Amino acid sequence: MAQTISRIEREFIIKEFTENKLSFELNHGNLQYAAKFTGFDEKQLHVDIDATSSQLPQAEDNVDVFLRFRGQIMTFRSQVIESSDGTVTLAPPRSMYRDLTRSFRRVIAPSGISIEFQLNEKVITLNYPDSERHELPQAPKVNLGFDASKISALLSSFRTKAAEYSSENKVIMFRARKPESLPEKLICDTGRMLVVPFPKNLAELVSDNTRDRTLLETDIQRLESESPSQYGEVRRQLADYTGGLNQKSLLYELYCPLLFHQYVVGYLYLLQGKSGKPLSKEVVEYVNEFAKVLVYSLNLNGYFEVREELPAYQDSKLVDMSATGALFTQAAEGPPITLYSQLQIKIKLESRVLETRARVMRKFKDRERVYLGVRFTGLADADFQELHKRLYGAVFEPDKHEAGLDEADKEQGY
Repeated sequence: MAQTISRIEREFIIKEFTENKLSFELNHGNLQYAAKFTGFDEKQLHVDIDATSSQLPQAEDNVDVFLRFRGQIMTFRSQVIESSDGTVTLAPPRSMYRDLTRSFRRVIAPSGISIEFQLNEKVITLNYPDSERHELPQAPKVNLGFDASKISALLSSFRTKAAEYSSENKVIMFRARKPESLPEKLICDTGRMLVVPFPKNLAELVSDNTRDRTLLETDIQRLESESPSQYGEVRRQLADYTGGLNQKSLLYELYCPLLFHQYVVGYLYLLQGKSGKPLSKEVVEYVNEFAKVLVYSLNLNGYFEVREELPAYQDSKLVDMSATGALFTQAAEGPPITLYSQLQIKIKLESRVLETRARVMRKFKDRERVYLGVRFTGLADADFQELHKRLYGAVFEPDKHEAGLDEADKEQGY
């Protein structure tokens, strides 16, 4: 069950996000925005939304906030007090939740139940590897001395600066080829930066700004457990790859993906010889920021041939489900879906069709299928009771439920 965060801890988290200018996701209906807190007090939260859309939330609209803090997803619902010029003022949350785990046991692929889904928003379709992460191209907030309007000057400045950190550096694009090596496949599947070999002090080299953008040991373990047919021996393969680096007298390689929406369009590559300086926090921060600037510049200069489309409802293969969520698969060539995307779900029972919104909380894949674990976020009470009875043979009785699910939990879909 989701854990309610205490008021003191809630204020501490919001303060951390405010002082460190950390991004989070704000949702209004079917719309998603990248946002940051700019200030707060006991009565108000001030938020800067990075969007040019005219469809910004207005006063009295309800919004949902999803933020990642120290490896955990947390969420709360609030109401807009006022909205103006890309900024909104929110009421302080009454509750915040962490540990977004399910409250009802899963039932393996019930006979007679099927699921169809549709993305709630238009998606960008490009011929590049798609990852589990999603990042919008944004104008750089930090002045790194780059002229984003001139790609050639930008690349020249990268080569000059990166030479201070590495023996060799490159910008590799996937426009004319697919990922081939193990590091390339890993950064494309995860959308995260990879350092090989894994530094023992990697946790000290990543900040709150780069932790979610860096492939950590826990991410490798997750890949092995969720996609054994594809990544069952990835640690051994990385060890073999690292052995090759040692034979070449190389200190490390750093691969930083260039992420445009959910697509990895290329990567920054740094190689450091044994006689060079070891990897530092400064290098990780620089490469991470430059990658975002370069993607923004490429988009600004028309590098991508963007097509937007709203996918039709897709048939899926149901793996298991509970009263508050489901795990199902789609073909690998299906519409690109990233973590935390919002879907519209049709749950087809023998007698009726239940419709609900859902949020993607897990995503993994094998060679043929993509697996999506979703949490229902808009299931009507009557439909919830119908599904509960169909799955467990009885209507839901809160007093008998061991977790004591409250109304706020049901609303959030836990």
